Amino acid sequence: MIKLKDFRNHIDKVPTADWDILFGIIPRIEECDSFGELGSFEKDADGVAQFPVMNVSDVVSDFEDIMYKLTFVVDFDWGKWSEGKAIVEKREYKNQDTITLVKILAAFIRQDRFNDGFLVGKFEDGAVLDILRELQNNLTN
Repeated sequence: MIKLKDFRNHIDKVPTADWDILFGIIPRIEECDSFGELGSFEKDADGVAQFPVMNVSDVVSDFEDIMYKLTFVVDFDWGKWSEGKAIVEKREYKNQDTITLVKILAAFIRQDRFNDGFLVGKFEDGAVLDILRELQNNLTN
């Protein structure tokens, strides 16, 4: 995971072909009917109930893999990032810079580690798609 202080330099060096890999997921999101579903409660061999996990669709899994492969899951204190939280709450993705938008996507992925299903929720509410479209707009205009 890349450190925030090195992130701008990293983003500036990402080749167009790599961005295209990320943007290639946009049509898949647009066509997807379900981004995931919650598994059922089950008991293990000792009879202990296991919490269900979110079974994510291929598009969500592929998105997360792409974000990691492109080193876009930046290391920063996303939990205390009030600016990012405000942008997400107000859904104000338009006219945000590339760094901010990628950080928001990274925060979604990191939050999902602590709140299983969070990322699926961000696909379902359209946030991931909106951010990817705005990123594409930033990089093609």
